[in-house]
Amino acid sequence: MGRNAGLQKALRVEYVERVEFSIGFRRSKSFFASHIMVIFPKTLKRGPERKRGVTHAVLATQKKTDLIERFRTHETDTGSPEVQIAILSERIGELTEHFKTHKKDHASRRGLLMLVSKRRRLLDYLKAHDSDRYRDVIGKLGIRK
Repeated sequence: MGRNAGLQKALRVEYVERVEFSIGFRRSKSFFASHIMVIFPKTLKRGPERKRGVTHAVLATQKKTDLIERFRTHETDTGSPEVQIAILSERIGELTEHFKTHKKDHASRRGLLMLVSKRRRLLDYLKAHDSDRYRDVIGKLGIRK
C-alpha cells in the first residue's frame, strides 16, 4: 500500500494502480508523459467474481423437492409429465409475480412464453395418452377452469 494507504482507507478502495500514459499532439512532435492513479473501488467487481443476472436458483431446492414428492407417480419418479408440469407451473407463477414489478423485462417474458408453451405441450400429451391423469393434474394445480 505504501504512501496511498490513507487514500485507500478514505475512499474504501481495494487497490490503487499507477498507470503511465502519453498524449500526442497531431501537428507537433511533442509528447507528454505522466503517471495517473487508477482507483478501483471495492464495490466494483472484476473478472470471474463479477456476475450478472439472477443470483439465486430458479426454484428453491426444497420447494422443488416438495413438488416432486407431491406429484410423483412412484417412489423414484422425478421426470413424469405430472412432475414436469408442476415444476413448470411453479416457475410460471414466480415469473408472473416478477413481471408485476418489472414490466419491461422482455427477455424474461420470452422465457415465460417458452415455459407456458412447454407446459401446454406436456398437458396435450397427457390429455391424449391418459385423460384421468390429465384431470388429476389440472385439478391439483388449479390451472384450468
